[in-house]
Amino acid sequence: MFLSQLSLRNFRNYSKATFEFSNQTTLIVGPNTSGKTNILEAISLLSLSKSMRGHKSQDMVRIGQEVGSVKGNLDETSLEVVVTSGFVQGAPTQRKKLLVNGVPRRALDFVGQLKSAIFEPEDLELVHASPDRRRSFLDDVLLQVDREYRQAYLVYDRALRQRNRLLRRMKEEGKELDLSYWDDLLIRNGYVLTSARERFIDFLNEQPKRFGKFFLEYDKSTVTKERFTTYHT
Repeated sequence: MFLSQLSLRNFRNYSKATFEFSNQTTLIVGPNTSGKTNILEAISLLSLSKSMRGHKSQDMVRIGQEVGSVKGNLDETSLEVVVTSGFVQGAPTQRKKLLVNGVPRRALDFVGQLKSAIFEPEDLELVHASPDRRRSFLDDVLLQVDREYRQAYLVYDRALRQRNRLLRRMKEEGKELDLSYWDDLLIRNGYVLTSARERFIDFLNEQPKRFGKFFLEYDKSTVTKERFTTYHT
């Protein structure tokens, strides 16, 4: 499937715009600040349910508006992401909604419908930047093609955020809290993530004719009970 049409409404600098794409090659040309990167961001939103820039959902809504949307047509499937500023008519609301053919879906079932690869000048930092940058690159690939990875990633992310909140409470209140449930979630799902990343790196290393002569070494950091114990000690 390929993206044949992209419609933006109150998204970034676009109040309303529709773009048609060829099934061969489409070249986007325009002056600086005209919104070329915003189009790429909209496509990444349909692919990964998140911005390639790492921005929050509410930041993508056009200034002065409460609701924005990105919609893409892929053959017989339509994908749509509706984002809000966090408030609609003064009332708090969900910041992001994902729809497939008009039906609300979880990120687990939304991501992977439209597969895309984005290369930016910043990607050159993969070689010398922090491990977080390389993990993010692997995530963007594997989230689109591996459902088990998506599920583990979502659980891991929620568990990590919840555990960090509990750690802040422990520091503020000066008392111990039971973190074992969240530790176990991180360990189980962290194993799924590192195993999939390792298999992907092995796959790349087995493709010399396709990717050129290079070798990648995955220096994985496994989440274990011992690491949590050492941290608390």
